[in-house]
Amino acid sequence: MQSIYVCAATSLLIGLSSISQVSAIPEHVKRLKDRNECRGCNLRNENLSGFNLTNADLKEADLENADLKGANLQNANFKGAKGLTPEQVKVASNWKNALYDDGFRKRLGLPTGK
Repeated sequence: MQSIYVCAATSLLIGLSSISQVSAIPEHVKRLKDRNECRGCNLRNENLSGFNLTNADLKEADLENADLKGANLQNANFKGAKGLTPEQVKVASNWKNALYDDGFRKRLGLPTGK
């Protein structure tokens, strides 16, 4: 019986650690707000709607399921960003003027080489 409790507790801990990995890290969100820079940050599932991300450095950031609705992406750098989709980007403003990898630019229907 005791081993059942140990298994259940272990499963719970594994589940909780998985949850923390799929949410943005609060320190990363604060860093983005304070410095307008967050290279390689975990911003998964974060509500960034309405944020002014003009000139933000988000190279290699994990933006899976981040809400960018209405965010200003003017000259924001998303090169190497992970989890970013055209659908996320196209609900933001000035998304055509942000910096992306050529492959992602192509997915957005933008010319490559910028």
